[in-house]
Amino acid sequence: MKEKSIPNLRKGMKDKYYYVYPSLFKEIYDFLLEADSLFPILMWHNSCKTVNFSPTPHAISVDIFEDVDLNVGYITEEIFDDLLAFFHCFNHGFIKQSQGILRTALELLVILIFLKYGQVKDKTFISWKKGEFGIVNSGEKIDELKKVDNIVIKKLKLKNLYNQLCSSTHSRKYQMNSINSDSGTVINRASFNPLLTLQSKALFWTLVSYIILAIKEIISEDYYTEHKKELYLLLRNLERKASKYDKLIRLVEKGYLIFHRQFNYKSKNIMFSVKIDGSREFKTKIKCTIDEKTQINKKIDTIIFYEPKK
Repeated sequence: MKEKSIPNLRKGMKDKYYYVYPSLFKEIYDFLLEADSLFPILMWHNSCKTVNFSPTPHAISVDIFEDVDLNVGYITEEIFDDLLAFFHCFNHGFIKQSQGILRTALELLVILIFLKYGQVKDKTFISWKKGEFGIVNSGEKIDELKKVDNIVIKKLKLKNLYNQLCSSTHSRKYQMNSINSDSGTVINRASFNPLLTLQSKALFWTLVSYIILAIKEIISEDYYTEHKKELYLLLRNLERKASKYDKLIRLVEKGYLIFHRQFNYKSKNIMFSVKIDGSREFKTKIKCTIDEKTQINKKIDTIIFYEPKK
């Protein structure tokens, strides 16, 4: 197919995003670029474990279906492939689709944790390891992780994040490009929505922080190999990049993007919050005209516009 015959979908959207929110996409890109070296180091680490535990280290036979460490490595690579796919969709304005990919990555994280800490005889995961079936009823499986005998894993608020990401795969109306686009725009022109941009940013860094914590915890229980220190240092660096958004992550865990922000309007002190679904809450009831309410919401829109820059 000739290059000129390929439709130029989402023309200008990527440039527009990078112009308005350059640091947002640069920080995600830098994180994923550094994370790219995680998989090979993890596989070398796991290979050393296999060799050291094997009764015949010079003639090793590994069951690719049953070996937990091998599956941990494969799942980790797949998770970061999904995060890269999220990035490509996100910076081209495919917001709803990018969040659907995050849900897939979260489901893989659930499998990763369950393989390490769950019931060995669980039929669902036996089928998954054999490549027969995927995971269904992920929400129920996440609930089962509460029984895991690990304090760090128990603290991960996976169910909250899963519920928030489900709204994307269920195609909520407020996420539709046709709703968010200006009237009369052509179909291949994506909408530019700061609220959904902030939402995707928040969901990405929340999920990433959980992924790093889970992998760190799994690695910490392994015995020492020549690659463990290198692996742990890489995870620490990735964790440090994600920790910049700790405040935003805590808000997401409570179901908010913005919480108790204040501004003055005609001598009135307005305190508002924006929930993860975009709805707005006001701490106190405000008596105002319809025109004043419109102006207040425009001010909030302006605050939301600048929020993804932080």
